[in-house]
Amino acid sequence: MTKDILVITHNIMPFHGIQKRLDSDNVTLCHVSSIEEAIWKMQMHSFCLIILDVSISDETGIENITAIRKVNPMPILVFTEKNDVEERINLLKSGADDIVQKPYDLDECIAKIEVHLRRYTELNYVKENRYAIVSHDGLLLDIGRRVLSVNGKEIGLTPKEYGILELLMKNRRQIMTSEQIYESVWKEVYLGEADKEAVFYHIGQLRRKIGRERIESVYGTGYRLKEEPVE
Repeated sequence: MTKDILVITHNIMPFHGIQKRLDSDNVTLCHVSSIEEAIWKMQMHSFCLIILDVSISDETGIENITAIRKVNPMPILVFTEKNDVEERINLLKSGADDIVQKPYDLDECIAKIEVHLRRYTELNYVKENRYAIVSHDGLLLDIGRRVLSVNGKEIGLTPKEYGILELLMKNRRQIMTSEQIYESVWKEVYLGEADKEAVFYHIGQLRRKIGRERIESVYGTGYRLKEEPVE
């Protein structure tokens, strides 16, 4: 199984040595140069580790870590040139899992990356045979474990609620009709008004748990996840 790492930095060149060392372990580095692009990538793809170079912005990195944590529970390894103990503590408190001081020793850096990849796998965030995590706007659905997290907090769902949310998240650019939802989740033939009411009821329960504004009703058609970020 390929393990994908998202690297957020302006300059990917220093990371080429890391990629070369990790090639034999089926690890791939994906590069983006802004937090906005990183958030989009995380909503489209599942990563095992986030590497954040705090030099991508004039901010301390805390704001960027907070933004990542809203959509992603994966480990965050922060690269920084600053040698300020208080700042490193604040980075860790804000959600970073580890810090690499630049300039770094390549062997130590590789060791830290391997530790976080191993922990991520062992904690069952990634299943070797069922690598399936879907995320959207603060929602993270671990399909392998059938677990939902909302802004980092685990939320319990009934089987019907889980099935509806999984369907909407996997098809978040589409409007799903009541018939499509019912036949996909209930695994029965859709017979009309009573089944439509059942879908409506469970959508309501799901909205109560994840935020009413996250599921949009499209009049006369069906439901879909709201594309705009929820404030």
